[in-house]
Amino acid sequence: MPLIAQKWGCVKGAIVTDAWAGLRGAFGEGIWAKVKGRFVDWDLEVDCLGLLCPLPVLRARKVLAGMAAGQRLRILASDEMAAIDLPHFCATAGHAFLGAAPVAGGQAYLIRCGG
Repeated sequence: MPLIAQKWGCVKGAIVTDAWAGLRGAFGEGIWAKVKGRFVDWDLEVDCLGLLCPLPVLRARKVLAGMAAGQRLRILASDEMAAIDLPHFCATAGHAFLGAAPVAGGQAYLIRCGG
């Protein structure tokens, strides 16, 4: 899996009702992320599974620097410190930490770029 994978088959910014929840099981975690009780789409994904602190934050910072304001970045990380480091990074860098959801091998974190 490449470091940055542009998602496919989804409409940007789509909010999906619970009727679509069954699709998560059919297609896996790579299509939708559950954040604050809603399914939210993302624009880019960074796979940091297996990487230790501070690499998930450093990779997120690098990708967010090239994103437009309002775009969403999904980060996959297995390091438990990412649950602390990513929200702190977002707060200090002006991005919005939208939440986290468990995925196979770790957690998926969703960040909205602040610009």
